[in-house]
Amino acid sequence: MTSASRNAMRKYVSKELGTLRRELNCTMEEMASCLNISPRSYYALEKGVSQCSAPVLIRLVNLIPDPEHRLRFMSLLQTQMDRYENAAQL
Repeated sequence: MTSASRNAMRKYVSKELGTLRRELNCTMEEMASCLNISPRSYYALEKGVSQCSAPVLIRLVNLIPDPEHRLRFMSLLQTQMDRYENAAQL
């Protein structure tokens, strides 16, 4: 994955984290606990300062309560990955 695609993914996951947290009516500390990371690490993820690891991304997907929302998230994540990988190849 290129630097540009990593940055795009970081921004996308950051936005989705915040949206999901608000939908679940959770605090940042509660989300951090659910994802098994420190509150500081969660804050950095939601603010787009750091990149989400694969284990945290998997836990994030499992937090999405609605199966349709979960599928949409994974589909959009794949679309984002494909879009930025294709752009990086140009």
